[in-house]
Amino acid sequence: MYFGCVVNQQSKCLGVLIIGRTSNSICEQCGKQFYKRPTQKANSANDFCSMLCYGKWKIKTKNCVLCGKEFHPHRREQRFCSVSCAASRPRQEKWNGAGKSKVRKLLGTLSELGWDGSCMICGCAYLATIDLHRIVNGKHGGIYAIDNLCALCPNHHAEVHRLKYQLIRIDSFVFAIANPRQAKARVTPS
Repeated sequence: MYFGCVVNQQSKCLGVLIIGRTSNSICEQCGKQFYKRPTQKANSANDFCSMLCYGKWKIKTKNCVLCGKEFHPHRREQRFCSVSCAASRPRQEKWNGAGKSKVRKLLGTLSELGWDGSCMICGCAYLATIDLHRIVNGKHGGIYAIDNLCALCPNHHAEVHRLKYQLIRIDSFVFAIANPRQAKARVTPS
């Protein structure tokens, strides 16, 4: 292979010319002619001038959900051709706030019955944020009713769900956490 410099009339080099190899392949993505070694040509069914062209060819084109324009997605789950199409899509409300008033009513009812607004686990006085937990889970037929509710702080709520602890009712608004793997109940000291 020989390199030569292509010069203009002022003897300035315009670029390097590769002499000795002629292009023997055409890129299937962009149509550019390029040289490919005979061993590479024999081992592959498709010819690409670069990894970028191969990547574009490998990812199948999709149509934009909003404008219908054909595009090459960067990710498999991409649905829009551009940021502007994604930003201008009509937003659908995942949660319209219908359950919010129901939760407020239940918390109000608990307050009327004498609940002080803190976590219902024995010894916990957390007041900032309260999660309503159903004692009988929803998939087992439990509903949001006063008899089936326990107001917990986020830490105890996560403990009950992740560690599969059971709640034991001590009083109307006081519960203890029991580990089903251990025989005795764990009560947080006051």
